[in-house]
Amino acid sequence: MLANTVERQVLNDHPAPGQRTALRRSWIVLLILLASLGCKRESAALREQDLHTYIHDLAAIDFQGRESGSRNSRRAAFYIANRYRLAGLTPAFRPAYKQKQADPAHRSVNDPGKNRTDSTSASEPQNPWGQALKGSYVRPQDDPTLALSPLRDYIQPFQFKAGVQSSERNRISIQTVQGQKVNMPVVPFPLSRPHSVSGPLVMGGYCIHAPDQKWDDFAGLDVKDKIVLCMRHGPGGKDDPAFRAQISFQAKWQTLAHRKALGVIFAGRPGFPLPGVQAFVAERRAGPAAAFAEYATLARLWPGLHAWYAAASREQALIKPGQQLGFIRLQTDFEAQNHLAYNTAAWLRPWQPGQRVLVIGAHLDHLGYGWFSSRGTPGLLHRGADDNASGTALVLELAQALVVEANQIPPNANILFIHFDAEERGLFGSRHYVHSDWFLSNTEAMINLDMVGRLRKSRGISVQGCQTADPRWGALLARNFATWLGGGSLQVSNREQQDTPNGCAREVIGQNGMRMRLVRGGNGPSDHSAFYARHISIGFFFTGSHQEYHTERDLPQQINTRGLVQLGQMLRGVIRDWARLDRPLQFTQALESSLRSDFDFQLRLGIVPGSYEGNHEGLLVGDVQKNAPVYAAGLRAGDVIVKIGDTPIHSIDDVTEFLSNASSARMYNLHYVRGKQRYTLQTELMSR
Repeated sequence: MLANTVERQVLNDHPAPGQRTALRRSWIVLLILLASLGCKRESAALREQDLHTYIHDLAAIDFQGRESGSRNSRRAAFYIANRYRLAGLTPAFRPAYKQKQADPAHRSVNDPGKNRTDSTSASEPQNPWGQALKGSYVRPQDDPTLALSPLRDYIQPFQFKAGVQSSERNRISIQTVQGQKVNMPVVPFPLSRPHSVSGPLVMGGYCIHAPDQKWDDFAGLDVKDKIVLCMRHGPGGKDDPAFRAQISFQAKWQTLAHRKALGVIFAGRPGFPLPGVQAFVAERRAGPAAAFAEYATLARLWPGLHAWYAAASREQALIKPGQQLGFIRLQTDFEAQNHLAYNTAAWLRPWQPGQRVLVIGAHLDHLGYGWFSSRGTPGLLHRGADDNASGTALVLELAQALVVEANQIPPNANILFIHFDAEERGLFGSRHYVHSDWFLSNTEAMINLDMVGRLRKSRGISVQGCQTADPRWGALLARNFATWLGGGSLQVSNREQQDTPNGCAREVIGQNGMRMRLVRGGNGPSDHSAFYARHISIGFFFTGSHQEYHTERDLPQQINTRGLVQLGQMLRGVIRDWARLDRPLQFTQALESSLRSDFDFQLRLGIVPGSYEGNHEGLLVGDVQKNAPVYAAGLRAGDVIVKIGDTPIHSIDDVTEFLSNASSARMYNLHYVRGKQRYTLQTELMSR
């Protein structure tokens, strides 16, 4: 979610009147241009130039990063809908297609007149990746832009709450024990409800309670009815695996709430910007008032704070936990932001009751200017070429190719092509759809394409969902992988031949060396989880994370469009084979659950560099985590890494580049120097 220069753009989503006029004119011109270009295609071939065009269009500066639930994500929805209209696909949200479900479990949580409660039933598989939707119903006629549009039957509007609108009343007033006074603005932490509190301010250290790791900032400390100053991260910084569960803002807030603290001030840290209010959902829980404060001002009041970010142990800190710092008044004021979002969908052919249904989907939104979920620089345009213009483009291209050869799909089968908004905010779009009156409970499977634009032989492709259907599903995936990506034949990985109960190998390798990793479980960090929760078989396709993920550097020129064509050919084969099955796929509850580490979002070697300076000899190892595979393989502090796999290593940057194209499913040769001798070991990588 981490060096190209990207232009700084206007940060306000509501431009000045002159800008509004210009944008309105450009939008009209865009629609006219699309209409002039539109014609039904005659070829069923997947066209690399089309994919290139869609990705460059959607990731263009004009769409301003397609922020979830913004005017720009809605413009992207219109762009997609217009493509479907021009290709002759059937609008998915025609009133006649609305389902009249007798089972209350299939009613929309957003249905007007209903109690607006969480519709996730206790019997559904639990999803750790997203939040259950508590939305409000939006009718097309309530949105004048949509109500007058000829594209309205391709669009499903909905609302969701995310981000926070704060006021200038978020402030703290401090009087130190030495008599110094300061009044400063703060950023509210909206986990607790907005309110005003006053009381003694005490030092809380990192506010970590971890006795098993021999660290407890609250040992002998009573924080009841006090306001606590918490330093950011933990003893090992932001990436210390020993305290990963304790260093989040939420974990610290919950620890203080349990101890009945009156409030909490989260101190900033040099080199780390304060979190923005857009990064949070307003939950308004009962508990301590909370806010983020700039480090520089706090450090001027208490110069000893710097030792917490430099000290190796709390005993070295100049200001100890429990030390009274002064008296403080904290006021927070904010409200949740409402967003209007659009899902967009089309049928391959007019839907008829009784048809077998396959869903092909991708989310259309991204991060805008990175004020939430960014691993890069908030305030710079995050264009989201791989995440997820790539998946959106491939769904579009598959739809337009398949409609040309629709006669090859049996008439008792139909395909829904759907694009979700607000995935980046918590899977809101997909959750809205599966609990709406357009959802078909007889849907057999959902294929989700999210970040599929970086196909690399070194990393292969990950597919989740083999375990969520009967063995025919895994056979379809393996056969078409072998045909279109694997060089014609297939073998089970030599690394791990253990099969799951329904016959899904952990990893398969094509004749050409391309790998398909079959990820366990059915829940994951994308929209397929909403379908799995409704007992729909899934297939989640993902070509792997990279350094540009969720940063301003995720740009169109880095997309492997040829790889997208190859993946599209595989998917078209899967679709054709599914349509010709003699009986519907049967849903299967996966016997294993997925972990975030299964998706290789952040691969690590498990070392601490002895020096970050590059040199011609290699990278000096300062320390090795004892739970790392490379430690078990024999690497130790003082060794010098000179090569990993085929990548020469001169600095930490070379290691980072290697990891961006690596996989935790593979073994790698690591070459290192100890003393004057050169050695080689084999190791796996760590993932989280």
